[in-house]
Amino acid sequence: MRIALVSFVLITSSGTMALAVNCAYRRDRVNAATLRLVTATFGEFFVAVQGFEWICLIALCAHTHWVACEFVH
Repeated sequence: MRIALVSFVLITSSGTMALAVNCAYRRDRVNAATLRLVTATFGEFFVAVQGFEWICLIALCAHTHWVACEFVH
């Protein structure tokens, strides 16, 4: 479920950034700024989820033999 959510966030953030660029070309500053803010929020969410996954992976590897952790995804 988490992978699907993160994939959705990445695809959506690409779309919002493309829309923001389009608005900037049309000199629509309000919508461009709003869409950039939405894109940044999606980016922050993505980084937070990735950080959480890395913390879990490091915690798992701290309690098991390191060689076994090379195969954990």
